[in-house]
Amino acid sequence: REWLAIVTALTSLPSGPFSHVFINCFIQYWLPVPPVSENLIQCLVSHINERMEAVECDHGPMNACILLHALAYKYSGVVSEGLLSPEILGGLLRILRDPTNRLLQMLALQALEAFAKCNVNKVKILDAGICTPFTH
Repeated sequence: REWLAIVTALTSLPSGPFSHVFINCFIQYWLPVPPVSENLIQCLVSHINERMEAVECDHGPMNACILLHALAYKYSGVVSEGLLSPEILGGLLRILRDPTNRLLQMLALQALEAFAKCNVNKVKILDAGICTPFTH
């Protein structure tokens, strides 16, 4: 429950360079180091997905993408399978298809790229035919 409150607070931050730095520092230094329970990750992920759906403000989805990006690097290859749920992938793809917010599209793409760099997920993403292989 505390984690969900924290995720809500993080995704409610006004969007901007400060919130990006804050979210990244939070993930790097405050979240438990791997191994972390699958249960915690699943809770975080479903909650992050809800925040990606939050249309009451632009910064909900933006910060959710930043949060995912940071999580992908923190738990790369550890529990990254749990991180990349069909709901999260669907949320990121929905954002990518919506041309109304270019910054949000860029952040969603960065989150996807972070997952593609996690070996566990690289095959899955590509097998699903969702993205072309990243060249870098």
